[in-house]
Amino acid sequence: MRIITGLIEAHIVRIANEKVEFLLLQRAPSEKYPNIWQMVTGKIKPNEKAYETAIREIKEETNLDISEIFVVPKTNSFYSEIDDTIMQIPVFVATVKNE
Repeated sequence: MRIITGLIEAHIVRIANEKVEFLLLQRAPSEKYPNIWQMVTGKIKPNEKAYETAIREIKEETNLDISEIFVVPKTNSFYSEIDDTIMQIPVFVATVKNE
């Protein structure tokens, strides 16, 4: 079994009226894992750092401007039975403006 990486996970947060709000996106019915609600995810491109991927994917998927981005001091992981690998995923939190 191999342990690999190549994806990111980014959680988007804003504070509105003194409440913390989290953005979840629903996947398209035609995509892998159809219709599930999730955070921003994406593939790390060659020569791209994981945090750069998070910034790029947040912009591509939401068109929101990031105020700050933080590295969460843990990784997420899942097992793929297709190729018998464990995927390690860096996790980020991004704050956006209250607009």
